[in-house]
Amino acid sequence: MRRVLTIAAVGVLSLLVPRLAVAEDCAASRELRWAGDAAAAEPVARACLERAPGDPDAALELAAVLAALERYPEGLEVVESVLAAHPEHTLAAVLKARLLAWSGDPDAADAILAGLPPAAFEDPETARFRADVALWREDWAAAAEAYARLLPSTLADPVVARNRAIARWRAGDPTGGRAELVRLCTEGGDRLACGALHEHTRAAWRLEATVDLAYEAVHETKDGLRLGAAFSGRPLPRLTLGTSIAAISRGFGDATTGTRWTDVRWAAFLGMSLAPGFVLEAEAGLNPTATFSPRWTVAVEPGWEFPFGLQIRVRLRRLTFVDAVATVVSPDVRVYVGPLFLDLRYSLSLDAERGPGHGFVGRASFTLPRGLTANVVGGGGDRADSLDSRLPEADAFGLVGGGVGWDVPAGPRIAVEYVFRLESDEVVSRRSHRIGLSCRVRF
Repeated sequence: MRRVLTIAAVGVLSLLVPRLAVAEDCAASRELRWAGDAAAAEPVARACLERAPGDPDAALELAAVLAALERYPEGLEVVESVLAAHPEHTLAAVLKARLLAWSGDPDAADAILAGLPPAAFEDPETARFRADVALWREDWAAAAEAYARLLPSTLADPVVARNRAIARWRAGDPTGGRAELVRLCTEGGDRLACGALHEHTRAAWRLEATVDLAYEAVHETKDGLRLGAAFSGRPLPRLTLGTSIAAISRGFGDATTGTRWTDVRWAAFLGMSLAPGFVLEAEAGLNPTATFSPRWTVAVEPGWEFPFGLQIRVRLRRLTFVDAVATVVSPDVRVYVGPLFLDLRYSLSLDAERGPGHGFVGRASFTLPRGLTANVVGGGGDRADSLDSRLPEADAFGLVGGGVGWDVPAGPRIAVEYVFRLESDEVVSRRSHRIGLSCRVRF
């Protein structure tokens, strides 16, 4: 997180260096820097310093230009020369702290800020910088306190509002922090706020319980029901363990003389964050009395998460049915764009008897105000091994649906989803309408 926030902050804060009181003939450099043209400002600032070699303000203007160009070591050399001649120069000390923070050393920047007099933080930008440094150091409590003391006009800045929300969340105020992140994500379309909201959703729990109930109406055969429950926990920050059980009842044959079968599935799973950006998930499932679903399921899914809202995963599954074995390889791409989340998964089924099969399922989710989300799903292909298939020998399938979810404030998440699915083989086709209700509680 620190790297993402630092990258985001440099582009903004490098233009917010306090407006130094440069000599009159340095005004042109200052105006160019404020306009965002630091490259043009550099020769002007150097000429100004040459005309006034002993003027600390002229030297600091050059250091500010070098900071805007992200040439931090050169800027530090200039600031050090000013502090050597003027040890009590507050603006020089603040600029040195900025250069150190932008160089990737927020701890050294914090040490400098700690030695400044209280009057230094009467400047709104210096006060904001102190809060940002605490955030980059991941001192969440200090950051939340520092942001709370900023002027309302400063807090109106979306970047400041986002950073304050992250600090509040990490400092132990998840409800307040999440509400602000939702507002910035849905109303302002702040991509980093949306990414932080996603991270908040994943990280702000230790125990989770989910119950789901689904009813499936199927044309020309008996209807189906599903009742499931899942439990998971985080014994360690980077480790998730869980288990699930589901009873699924389905009708086969026609509606009058057909039969109804019930499978009970059990599964255990784990998820690990092994290194920054690298995750690994694994699952093993058992159904000893299987009729229409896999008797054994083994899956592993490595993934890579990138700081700009992209995840790439590959899921490998081995499915052992009563009369067949299938291997399914499923590359998955997940993209976060503001309040929009896209999940695109392709499945390649490898079966020695039936040959390869293909399937694709895509899902789009939208974060809405007041804790609401909406999603749509669609897909199709010539093999349904990646689904809970009603026709195990299906040579074509298609599905479309959608749903809504609501994160109750300080309460559970409730979701409803409808999916229409069509499966067909050489003999028969099945059209089904599935309505599912789920409730998730996190602690």
